[in-house]
Amino acid sequence: MTYTKVLELPGNSILGTVIIDGQGDHVFAGVSELGSADPKLLFYKISSQGHVLVERLHPFASLSELKKIVSTRDGSYYAVSTNGTPPNQSLHKLGNDGVVLWTKNIRTGWGNSLSLTQTEGVVAVGYTYDSAGISRFSITRTDGNAHKNWDYTYNFLEHQIGEDVSSLANGDILAVGTTYSGALDTVDIALIKTDVNGLLKFQKRIDLGFREYGKSLQVLNDGGFIIAGVTDTSGNQDFAGLLIRANAEGDTVWTKRLSGVGNRTFLASCRTRDGGYAMTGYGFFGPSQGNDVLLVRTDSAGNLIWEKNYGGGSFDRGNSIQQSADGGFIIAGETESYNPGQTNGFIIKTDASGNVTQ
Repeated sequence: MTYTKVLELPGNSILGTVIIDGQGDHVFAGVSELGSADPKLLFYKISSQGHVLVERLHPFASLSELKKIVSTRDGSYYAVSTNGTPPNQSLHKLGNDGVVLWTKNIRTGWGNSLSLTQTEGVVAVGYTYDSAGISRFSITRTDGNAHKNWDYTYNFLEHQIGEDVSSLANGDILAVGTTYSGALDTVDIALIKTDVNGLLKFQKRIDLGFREYGKSLQVLNDGGFIIAGVTDTSGNQDFAGLLIRANAEGDTVWTKRLSGVGNRTFLASCRTRDGGYAMTGYGFFGPSQGNDVLLVRTDSAGNLIWEKNYGGGSFDRGNSIQQSADGGFIIAGETESYNPGQTNGFIIKTDASGNVTQ
């Protein structure tokens, strides 16, 4: 089954994340009525056959972003969000039916991703600003009730932002993001590995000679990992999708820049069953189409297999991706192409070749 779905909700809405839970359902989360006086946490669940199972909107004052949700062994969910002024990184516990059971602020700053630990706790990544106005890469670990185990910030160059995180089988934590310096005129990928207590095992900066942004992380069976992101290959906003394979020590094994006629930006990735990778984000496909949701499929060596785009004539983008049970792909994102002046949550379900036939 393939389809696209535009969420017709009040105000502006964005789907920031999608997962496939233990029942095989497609679970989405994001924000509705974004920017209004009454924003809402959006929870949306669809069966593998495309039937809407749950749609919930929870009022949540000052909610501005929700980028990641994960499922637990008991069928409930954790989500991380950003809310308030100054911003707080919040952890939410939701039941299987999407009802919010509790919400707790776990630190000041922005929450961009989270991962479930081996002990059913949570590790969250994002960034915060210090008293000098410098952004700091933050990692916070809590137990399953959001009681804080530890909370650290990590510094690279002048500024840094944590984007994605994974808790490894041995308890170590791997996180990726971006570090930049106006004084040095450089933007590089920031990579951190800590032990279970947050103590550094390595801290590396990946500089390919351009401007590189780390957005997504996938851990591989051999302990290595894949970083997906974007690179400005010329310094003139000539963006290409970036895929980096690294070993367990964080050393780069290979790098692929995937570009087309227009710009390409990777925001999220997933591993595929044949050992390859799929990335979503957005790309420019000409004046008549504008920026469309992008789906790129590669083999295990990062070589392009195919590329697809979806959307209308305005700005559309994919924020999260998973491979579904039938071999196709499910994308959560946003579109400005269907209701003039409004942003709507956007769901795309493709077949294994990236096609949508409705």
